Amino acid sequence: MKKILVGLQIIPAIALILLIGCEDSQTNATEKENDSTSHAFTFYFDTLGESSGSSLRDITILNDSLAFAVGEMFVRDSIDTTKQTSNAIAKWNGKTWTTMKIYYNNNSLVSEILGIYVLNEKEIYLAAGSIYKWDGQSKNAELVFSRLSLPDPMATIYKLWGNSNNIYGIGQRGTLVFYNGSTWQQLNSGTVLQLNDIWGAVNPLNSEYEILIAASDHALNNGKMIIRINSDQSTNQIIDSGLNWENSGIWFVPNKKYYIAGDGIFLTNEIGMPWESAVNTTTFTTGVRGNNENDIFIAGIQMLLMHFNGASWKKYFPDGNTHFARVAIKNDFMIAVGYSGAKAIVCRGYR
Repeated sequence: MKKILVGLQIIPAIALILLIGCEDSQTNATEKENDSTSHAFTFYFDTLGESSGSSLRDITILNDSLAFAVGEMFVRDSIDTTKQTSNAIAKWNGKTWTTMKIYYNNNSLVSEILGIYVLNEKEIYLAAGSIYKWDGQSKNAELVFSRLSLPDPMATIYKLWGNSNNIYGIGQRGTLVFYNGSTWQQLNSGTVLQLNDIWGAVNPLNSEYEILIAASDHALNNGKMIIRINSDQSTNQIIDSGLNWENSGIWFVPNKKYYIAGDGIFLTNEIGMPWESAVNTTTFTTGVRGNNENDIFIAGIQMLLMHFNGASWKKYFPDGNTHFARVAIKNDFMIAVGYSGAKAIVCRGYR
């Protein structure tokens, strides 16, 4: 029987819990109530991996019956149970999760995957230091960009974003790479800070993609940066006034709302203007994604999961020992992934 985790308590899934541990935080009165979406999500929790150290690092949703989570989910060997190996991908089919190992170059195991971008069901890109292309079904992936080709030996790639024309990879030491449909190349990010998240969307004013990157080093206060990738693949820094130095996630609707997750949740309505606190949180936020400016999820450590409906923020759970790394939403289906204790964990929400 599947179970729902409420705070630190596990209960049978027969009694579904709506709006668990809800707390509302109202925005200013200028928000129109009739522009809001519903906070009413029902949540299920799934644990993946059989032994300690399992964790999920990224999630992407195609629809409510197809999603992919990546990370490392340790499973015991079927013959020698003292040994364990890592399944790096979990696939959701609308009913269950299936975990699988991914190999490249004559059965070399990709033990941990940190980022994923799905162009379509049969063309999926995986970030694991290097970048791999996967068909969504088999156990084998093609190495399409090796981190060894980067001039900095400490450089790695672990997050991806793209559209039908281009794919971008970001990571440590300011690493930024670009795929134009035929070749991969390195771009100059203008920094050696860690690039933590990337998002893009079409700007209706010029019909071009606006692409932004959130950068900072989590462990050290070495600075912060919000980077824009221009249409000619050059980059420039945009104003980061008002932000704390830890920036872990970014998501936006061009010319309307721009959000930064990290040491708080920050918002600006216009690029070039200072950032302000969007809502108070007591824990570190790790990711932000939305359907639109009135339908946004924030995830973070200590079981932080919040939704903005256009008029108010709602916090769903009390603090706990579950830590979310990333969140995604597609229409009325959301997923947050991370770890809880020794197991990788998935939180599925349905509206």
